[in-house]
Amino acid sequence: MAPDVTMRSLPALIAPFFAFGSAALLSRDDEKALRIWRGLALLGAAVALFGLVRHAAFPDLRLFGQVYLDRADVTSVFVNRNNAATFFGLASLAGLGWLAWHRTRGDRRRAGRPGATGLIRLAPHSGTIAICLGFLSTILALLLTRSRAGVLLSALALLLPIAFFLAANIRRLADRRTQWLAVGGTVAAAIVAVAVLGQRTILRAELIGTNDERFCLYRETLAAIRDHPLFGTGFGTFDDVFPAYRLAQCGIYGLPERAHNSYLEAYLGLGLPFLLLLAVCLAALLGIYWNGLTQRRRLRPIPIVCLSALGLMLAHSAVDFPIQIHGIAIYFAALLGCGAGVSLARSQAPSPRS
Repeated sequence: MAPDVTMRSLPALIAPFFAFGSAALLSRDDEKALRIWRGLALLGAAVALFGLVRHAAFPDLRLFGQVYLDRADVTSVFVNRNNAATFFGLASLAGLGWLAWHRTRGDRRRAGRPGATGLIRLAPHSGTIAICLGFLSTILALLLTRSRAGVLLSALALLLPIAFFLAANIRRLADRRTQWLAVGGTVAAAIVAVAVLGQRTILRAELIGTNDERFCLYRETLAAIRDHPLFGTGFGTFDDVFPAYRLAQCGIYGLPERAHNSYLEAYLGLGLPFLLLLAVCLAALLGIYWNGLTQRRRLRPIPIVCLSALGLMLAHSAVDFPIQIHGIAIYFAALLGCGAGVSLARSQAPSPRS
């Protein structure tokens, strides 16, 4: 329908696949995979810390296109609170995976002297404490976005790896009280943060309720899809097609640039081939991470975290457009790619499973 628009939009479609493939190829060795995963976790924590500092010290500071932002929301470098919440959710999962990875390495080579006390005894666990603090910063930033779907879906995504992490280590609590003190403190602080800061998100959800204009937007997008059911209107042509279907009674300000549902917008652009592409990608990812769950032992939390990240992105894309934000899409793809490399790799340890 608009070939020039589709051609300009193709790099945004292809780039995440390149990021996934590059991360997967570079992560076939466990040490290299750890460096990539650690870099992603540090990047997520840095973005969260920047958002928290900016919110506390420079609430009126605006970046890029952040003209209409509510100063009460923590969005860091993002324009939309919902997209920021998705990124912080992914970053918290990356931090959780790094914590599990760090403890796995600690099991294989313990540091510290048996008779050490006080600060000397805490020193070997400084890495665990630092990772927990980074994880906590992403949780705080997530809660302060006030995104209803982002906070809820991120919390649900965190439940699976946390439950697995606790179940796998609960029998060894007495042997590693110092490390678990840091983890327990982080969990306690996160619970307090949810109880205190999460009230802002709950209040916003109660005020808005189900009176959300995006449902009207979905009906208009479906009307456009019914007119182009097989091959769509061309990737990236939502801006060109939607004005013809916009209804004034919906009350949406201006002309939306996104459908607030990545599945509807992708189907409008690509038609039935989109469903085939989505099914193939999901089947491949699920097969890869299932291989990681069955073949890896020490690094089993990594495919679990990746499955949680995949579920978070799939769920939030149904009510918003985080996957269409280039920075989030690349970060998400790199995280899944690193997890795929770990899931497909074989450990160099003598044991057949690691």
